[in-house]
Amino acid sequence: MKTEFDSFSEAQESLNRLKDSLHKEGYFQHIVSLTKNNQLIKVTPGNRSDSITLYIKDKNLQLDFTKKKSLATTELPEFLKNITKKESDAGYPLSTTSLINIRLNDNELTAELHLERKRQRKVSNILIKGYPKFPKSFLKHYARLDTTKTFNRSEIQKKTDNLNNLLFITQTKPPEILFTKDSTNLYLYIEKNNINQFEGFIGFASDEEINKLRIDGVIDLQLTNNFNYGESLNFYYKSNGENQQTLELSARLPYLFKSPISLSANFNLFRQDSLFSNTSQSLSAEFQAAQNLSINTTYNHTSSNVTTSTPDSNPFTKNSLSLGLTYTNRKNYILLPQITQFKIDIGGARRIDQNTNSQSFTTIEALKTFTISSKQQLYLESNTSILNSEDYYENELFRFGGIKTLRGFKENSIFSSIYSTLLTEFRQVLTNELTINSIFDLAYSKNHINNSESYLYSIGLGASIVTQSGTLKLNFANGTTLGNTPKFSNTILHLTLLTQF
Repeated sequence: MKTEFDSFSEAQESLNRLKDSLHKEGYFQHIVSLTKNNQLIKVTPGNRSDSITLYIKDKNLQLDFTKKKSLATTELPEFLKNITKKESDAGYPLSTTSLINIRLNDNELTAELHLERKRQRKVSNILIKGYPKFPKSFLKHYARLDTTKTFNRSEIQKKTDNLNNLLFITQTKPPEILFTKDSTNLYLYIEKNNINQFEGFIGFASDEEINKLRIDGVIDLQLTNNFNYGESLNFYYKSNGENQQTLELSARLPYLFKSPISLSANFNLFRQDSLFSNTSQSLSAEFQAAQNLSINTTYNHTSSNVTTSTPDSNPFTKNSLSLGLTYTNRKNYILLPQITQFKIDIGGARRIDQNTNSQSFTTIEALKTFTISSKQQLYLESNTSILNSEDYYENELFRFGGIKTLRGFKENSIFSSIYSTLLTEFRQVLTNELTINSIFDLAYSKNHINNSESYLYSIGLGASIVTQSGTLKLNFANGTTLGNTPKFSNTILHLTLLTQF
């Protein structure tokens, strides 16, 4: 505590702090006096009390006891703090508590607990500082900030924390609340992030049939929030180096017309050699049910043309309708972001060719990161897809394999009616620019056409290097079928460059 002060008011503030400190230590009978003329503070602490009995006479106090409560004096500060927090959560953030009529009779310390309650508050305005064009629909439907509900400091903190899951913004400082006589203003300090993303990768592997190097690759362009609407536009192209190409275009418009409904559209073109080509269009409506939970329904139309007739491929058209659920929780740390994500889609389809065949399908995706330390993390990702049908065509089966679904295998090289994969990585941060990881992937595949089952796995190593141009990822993986001896010639090197702009 200071012993000299520049003004009387400064000395008075110091005196009040001293009184609070003595109360916390149990010295309720202290005497603190200040002489204005000579600026001297005289302190007489008195006897220390180890316990106190509080009497309740204020009907506004919502406590788990009705008339009195005895507690240790060391517990009193936390007890009063909890009352203030309950008041704040009930919409009375400016309420204060105090002890009055403090008495000491026969070494028994008693006091009356008094509550001074101000009027109930609601958030009047939400003001954005730093990014005035921030799409306000995300405040209402994503963060669930509502100006019609009673003020609750704890809930506001949780909801504003949820904005950190949005990759296209950064909160530069914690939210602030300004109370005026007639309003309660919430200030959010937000900065826009440029997260347009270009990802290109090249895979190198040997082709034993022609004894040459096979090259496959992907171009993935994602444009996000360029129109300050939170929208996303994606362009994706993949070639596996063996006359197999995939082209996909997609767009998502969040919270259409300021409603909780988001719309997504997708166009996909897949061509397999000179055998067949599939074209599909889908439209999805998504409802934000909770902060991290959304429900969607998707309509998809697929048409397949067979260029070269085979016993297992036939031209068809297919219409499907599905219902899905998505849960996502993300914390964006610089080195190792924490992610929990779960998606499930269940639907039915009608395939039309010479006959009409009813089908059902299920897809499940799950992703989880486990933080071991600030520089170590375990990454798990699982994908499962199931198609139920009376009969199957090769040109309608699921396709997986490659850098995104099963490393160590050629892109989209495995055709399945049922498959399940588990991708695992142990990540170790060596420096801010270098992270290494293990690769161990497992998969099960069943093809009802030839009634075959396969158990597959791959092992390898990877590294992520931060450069001026972006993040360069290298992955060496060797994949094989369970029971077979791995061959070095099956090793695939994947080079990925991820750039944000």
